[in-house]
Amino acid sequence: MGLRPESGVTLRQDLSAVAYEYADEVARRSFIGQRVAPLFGVAQDEAAYPIISRENFLKPETDARANDGTYNFIDGQFGSGTYKCEEHGLSSLLDDRRKKKYRNFIDFEEADTRMLVHKLLLNHERRVASMVINATTFTAHAPATVWSTSASATPTTDIETGLQTIRQGSGMPPETVSLILSHTDFVEMCKTTDVLNLVSYTFSANQGVRPAILKPMHIATILGIKEVLVGVSAYDTTEEGVAVSASGVWGTGYAMLAVLADSADQPLELPSAFRTMLWTEDSPEFPVMERYYDNDRRGEVLRARLDSDEVLTADANLLTYLLST
Repeated sequence: MGLRPESGVTLRQDLSAVAYEYADEVARRSFIGQRVAPLFGVAQDEAAYPIISRENFLKPETDARANDGTYNFIDGQFGSGTYKCEEHGLSSLLDDRRKKKYRNFIDFEEADTRMLVHKLLLNHERRVASMVINATTFTAHAPATVWSTSASATPTTDIETGLQTIRQGSGMPPETVSLILSHTDFVEMCKTTDVLNLVSYTFSANQGVRPAILKPMHIATILGIKEVLVGVSAYDTTEEGVAVSASGVWGTGYAMLAVLADSADQPLELPSAFRTMLWTEDSPEFPVMERYYDNDRRGEVLRARLDSDEVLTADANLLTYLLST
C-alpha cells in the first residue's frame, strides 16, 4: 500500500484486486460497455487524438518503383478528435459499530467494494450506451419491416445491408463486425420466422440448438459476424422506498453494427469505432480503490474512482451502421 498525495489516503491494492475480479465477472454477465468501448490508457487528461477516416481504408496507392529508383510516398492522414477525461467516484462509510456487529457474517470491505464497483460500471455502461445508440450522431436506417412483426420481418436482410455498407465504406469484412442491441430487441429478432428458418438450415438437430434457447453466439454464427453483444442491464431513477421504475440501459428500437477493438490498449490506428480513454496517471486501474478514516463519523471510508472519457475513434458512419428495428 502506498500513500496518495492526499494526507491519510491509502491505496488499497488488495481491494483493487477484488474490484478487478468483480468488474471482470459482472462485465461478462451483465455489462457490455467495456467490450463496446474498450479501455485505452492515455498519459494526459485531455488532448487531441487521431480519428480513422475513409482514406485510410479504400484509397489505392501506386506501389510500382519509379524509373529513378524512388518509391511513392503515402499521405497517411487522420482526422482529429479531442477527449477530456472526467473523474468519476463513489464512497462508502464502513461504520465501526456495524462492522463489529456483523463481522461473523460479512466482510464489509469486500462487500462495499463490489457495490461501489457495480455502480461505477453501471454509470460507465450508461455513458457508452448513450454514445453508441444515438440517432443524432449516426444515421438511423429503417428496416424493411419492424422486427416485432415476426411473420414478415427480415432482420437478417436488414443486418446484411448494414454489413455491406460497412464493407463498401471501409473494406472491413463481416467477420470483424459486432452487433450491439438490447435484450428486448434480441428476443424480437429471435422470434422472427426469418431467423428461425436460418436456425434450421445452419444447425443440425443433433447440435441441440432450438429456437427457444437461441443465444448470441448462435446468431453470430448465422450472420457470419464477429459477435453479438446483448445489453441486459437496467437502472432505477426513483428514490429508495418508492415503487421501482426501471429502464433498460440500452433502450429499445435500435441496433448498432460496429467494428470494435478486440482488447484494451489495442493501438488506435487499428480500426475501432469506440474507446474509453482512461487517464492512467490519475487512475491506473479501472477503478482505483482507496481508503481513509473519518474520525467524525467513526468509520473507515472506501472510495472507488476512475478518470475517463468515452469517445468515437473513427468517422461517424464509417465503421458503424445504426439500424432502427
